[in-house]
This record gives sequence, C-alpha cells and structure tokens, in this order.
Amino acid sequence: QEGRRVWDNLVKILIYNMPVNLAQGLSVFFSYVIDLEEVPLTAMQVLYVNMITSVTMGLMLAMEPAESNIMTRPPRRVGKSLFGKLVLWHCMFVTAIIVTCVLVCFTWSLRENPADPDERRASDPNTEDPRINAARAEAFNMLVFGEIAYAINCRYVKETSIRWETFTGNMWCWLAIAVTASLQMVLTYAPVVNETFHNAPIGLMAWARIAIGTVAVFIAIEIMKFIGPRILRPIIQPFFQLIAFFTPKQLTGPVVTRNDQSVHINFVATSASTFGMPPVPRQDSVRIKRTGTYRPVVEENAAHKPAEPSEPANVHGKGTTPDADHTGEHNKKTAELPTATGSGGGSKEL
Repeated sequence: QEGRRVWDNLVKILIYNMPVNLAQGLSVFFSYVIDLEEVPLTAMQVLYVNMITSVTMGLMLAMEPAESNIMTRPPRRVGKSLFGKLVLWHCMFVTAIIVTCVLVCFTWSLRENPADPDERRASDPNTEDPRINAARAEAFNMLVFGEIAYAINCRYVKETSIRWETFTGNMWCWLAIAVTASLQMVLTYAPVVNETFHNAPIGLMAWARIAIGTVAVFIAIEIMKFIGPRILRPIIQPFFQLIAFFTPKQLTGPVVTRNDQSVHINFVATSASTFGMPPVPRQDSVRIKRTGTYRPVVEENAAHKPAEPSEPANVHGKGTTPDADHTGEHNKKTAELPTATGSGGGSKEL
C-alpha cells in the first residue's frame, strides 16, 4: 500500500508541475503571437511562481494519503513509465486552459482601462504604466489561483475531486493554499512589494474575473476526467502513436536478445561499483517482453563452469600402482553413469 501511495504521489506531482511550467512560458509566447501591447508576465513573476507556488503545491501533493481504493486496483503494467500518455495529455489540455484564462484576463483589463491618447509618458524610461501593472497583476493572480484549482484536481487523478475527503483528507492542502493566497495579497497590495513585482492594486471586477477563471479551470478538468478516457482518448490516440513511432529506441532502455527472446535487463547500481570495486555477484531479474514474467538470471560463467572432479580415494594403501589407481577411477565413473533400458528388457550403459 505504501509503495502504491508513493507511486501515485509521484504521478500527481509530475502531472501538476509539467502543465504549470508550460503555462508560464506559453503565456508570454502567445502574447507575442497575438501581438498584445505588453507581455502578461514578467521574469520576476515567473520566477516567483517557480519558487513559491510550485513548491508549496508540490509538497502538498507529496503529503497526500493513500486513496480508499488503492488496494483494489490491478497492479500497474511492468515497466510502466512515469511520463506516459496521461501526463502528456494533461500537458496539452491543462496548459491550454490556463494560458487562455491568463491571456483573457490580461486583455480584458487592458480594454477596460484604455490608454489616454493625450497622456504623455514621463521622460524617465523606467517609469511604468499603472494600467499595464494592473493588467499584469490580474494575469499574475489568475495564473496562481488557476494553479491552486488545478492542484486540487490533481489530488485525485482519475476520479472526481468533488468529495468530502477533499476537505478532510489532507490538511496540508489547505495550509499551502492559505499561505499562497496570503502571499498573493501582499504582492498585489503592499506598496513597495507590488512595484518590485510589477503589480498594482486591482478592483472587485478583476477579482470576479479571476474567481470565474479559477472555477472554470477546476470544472473543465473535472469534466475531462469523465469524458477523456471514453471520448477524447480515441481522438488523440493517433497523435500518441505518432510520438511513439518517432521516439528513439535508446529511450526505452537496454534490450538484449537471449535464447531468441527479447528481454529487458534491470541494471542495479551498487555502492561497491560506485567506488570502483567489483559488485557482489547476485541474481538480477529480467522481464521477457512477450509474457511480462520474471525469471532469475545467473552469471553465464557460473552457470556453465564445469565442476572440478574430486580425487579418488586410495583404497589400496601405499603399494597401489598407477594402473590400479586408473582402474579404480574408471570403475567409479562407470558406476555413476545413468543406465537406460533397451528393447530387450536389459540395461546398457549410455
């Protein structure tokens, strides 16, 4: 049970961090694609999200308890990778939702506060436009609170997060959310801090849009959990097969051929080999790809090394001649040979 819990939490952390990191960079990229007035996120804001938000939400997911049905599931496929189709699909779907919400909030704020054509900027080039900072503050908060909503989705990857255990199962979740939300208030309204992070105070309408976007992220991912395996997966299956076709075989691990069967050897690094000492001989396990079963592997030299013959006992004392020793050894080997019954009922030496 503990092993399955650790595996599930690793998958949850990976599924959370990959789309979040992609959303930060693609928000800036698509702002250039659609030719916005300014970028929605600055380098300082992106660095903050990587250092604070991703860490707090990631630690919260690492502390997730085991799900109630964890021992009723069938065992996972042998050799299953952490970075699979589920992670790839979340990278595409969740990234698209968060990037859309960030760009919509940023554009809406700029259109709600248009620039005055008669306004002249100060001669100092470091002077920042307050309306740009307000729009960035809205986009910045949309990104962070969208990540918080997605972290709650990731607590149950394939099942719905709309359950009572979401509120009672992991108290670290709500502590991390409280810390992250409090820091967002400081970054938005503290006079000196918000200028450092290129933010400005925002109004109630901006918070209303952020709340709607946060709920939209949560609901969209919950719907995806139900319709994804049945409806969306058959549609994007050819895309995954195309990626698998162009994936180098070296990334699948070392494969050797033994007895006309392809096997995948699981190499084990030992502390002895780290210091340059020969590792202790052991029995590794190999997986036959055709059957998925395990069988022990013995060192080839040890398996085919002939046994050293034992020296025959000298039963004739000191006066035994070499011919007598040779005759006694021949008789002993003959007695140990197996016999087979012939067609006439007698036995003969093999």
